[in-house]
Amino acid sequence: MGNHVCMANIPTPEVAKGTAAGAQEGRSPDEFHDGSLYDVRDYGASVDGSSDDSSAITSAISDAAADGGAVYFPAGTTASSEIKLGRSANGVTLVGEGADSEFKALGSYGIALKDSGGPVQNVKIANLRLNANGCKYGLTSAHNGHDDGPITVENAWVHNATGANVRAQLKNMAFRNCSSWNTTNWHGFTMGNDGQGSQRLIQCVAWGCGSSSNSNAGIGFDCSGTRVVVDGCISVNNKRGMKTTDRTIKTEIHNTALLNNTYMGFYSSGRNDSADVVLDNVLAKGNGGEGFSFRASNYTTPSCIWSIGNCTTGAGQTHGGVEFAYGATMDVSEMQVCGTQNGYPGVQDTTSDSSGTVSTLIATDNDGANVKESGVQIETVENTQCEVPYVEDLVGGTSPSVHHYDGESWQDASIKYHDGQQFTDASISQL
Repeated sequence: MGNHVCMANIPTPEVAKGTAAGAQEGRSPDEFHDGSLYDVRDYGASVDGSSDDSSAITSAISDAAADGGAVYFPAGTTASSEIKLGRSANGVTLVGEGADSEFKALGSYGIALKDSGGPVQNVKIANLRLNANGCKYGLTSAHNGHDDGPITVENAWVHNATGANVRAQLKNMAFRNCSSWNTTNWHGFTMGNDGQGSQRLIQCVAWGCGSSSNSNAGIGFDCSGTRVVVDGCISVNNKRGMKTTDRTIKTEIHNTALLNNTYMGFYSSGRNDSADVVLDNVLAKGNGGEGFSFRASNYTTPSCIWSIGNCTTGAGQTHGGVEFAYGATMDVSEMQVCGTQNGYPGVQDTTSDSSGTVSTLIATDNDGANVKESGVQIETVENTQCEVPYVEDLVGGTSPSVHHYDGESWQDASIKYHDGQQFTDASISQL
């Protein structure tokens, strides 16, 4: 592999610089694997950026699976066929040299983790850049009903899909220090659809997703499945920052920033009151529409959320810095709502049927009323200056909490997921 240190010019949103979030250049492949290393060039790969290296990659994966080794992707590795990591690849790591180790998809898909015949387990993708190159999904995993995992994706760059850059539907997947950008129609990270779980997003960044005219496209983090935990992440300059849905059993969002997205920062789709969502230290700032649109689900905020300077354009059906709607149930310790623009209120219950409490609302400098038609009980309103955290302080650090809140106290959830009744060991031990 040599001592290659020149890094590719990977775009990074200014707000993510200096934080712990996102993929990191300059890391050695040796950090991400143990055991033997299988270089695809030894199997006939041309790695010239245009020739089809699919056969060489498949052969290297087969040999690496025999002893739990790692397959090394040099810069210029390409494949016209989907690279499948199923149960026959259990124990394999795909590893690169960093941002320069571009793996380019030449066909309809990039890398797929799936196998209908059995569980996909102990697979890792690390220190690798996946250029989806206009294919539908860059990295995809289809739910299969098996007890999958642990599956980890660490220090990876994924970009340029027409659908989703990352589509994670297998059980027990974890993403740490990953960057996702430039999708056409769909999302940066699509997590846990169709009842699968659990998935973890740790210190990841999504930006520039949703370049098409499709107004529903381009969510940085679509956490619309079950048992998804987000910690220390940034969603910036997408169509929408982050989404959950009323189908969700449990979603937790910690220490996260939703910034300068075209429409809202955070929202829940649907109108059925069946989901539990925890938001713990989440900042929504400078978004075109609402900072937070709380709809239908049950929301708990044991610490604080900040809606700062939102409604910059009034994009979409904007209702204020914070919106309650369709019977949302709130249990919020503290909410700071400041600088809402273009005549919109700080807080509004747009359907007049939400309930619950906000213990403390700090609201100032909103163009409209601080509170308009709220069915949620706001116990204390303070018209004082908001204390807004710096993004690098909010998402930074090397050991995110990854805890769950059980309604009374914080519990360790670093290797657990919520199965609808209780938190169960998910064996994501390396995180």
